[in-house]
Amino acid sequence: MQFQNINHSTYSTESSALNILYYADLFKSELLSDFKSGSCIIKESANLKGLSDETQSFSINDLNTNILIEINPENISEVFQIIESLKNHWLTRNIIIILLLTENNPSIIKRALKLGVSDCYVSPIPFNDVKERLRFLSFY
Repeated sequence: MQFQNINHSTYSTESSALNILYYADLFKSELLSDFKSGSCIIKESANLKGLSDETQSFSINDLNTNILIEINPENISEVFQIIESLKNHWLTRNIIIILLLTENNPSIIKRALKLGVSDCYVSPIPFNDVKERLRFLSFY
């Protein structure tokens, strides 16, 4: 068997791009600013209902999607319903979910991690760290 030199530029980078579905209000501009590079395919849900609808229609082709959700005191129950729905379904139980907390609330973090959320970040959010964490969780 012979090995050939592989020219990496001939391969699509889309397969190695982070595929991100997000809902954010307060953090939207920062998130978009830090994730705008070509190494990310990013899609916004305008509201939590849209995010829920989008995730309920996931197929096997969407399993590489990473989900970022902004959580605040007003939407806690709705966010946890979405997480529980995803984590209780056989197809989506291993999807990476990261919560972006507008306020530091240890009980939310504890509950989220217990449900299987991959990570929680509290404001101010270091989005470069979030991006690196997503790369690690997605590719290793």
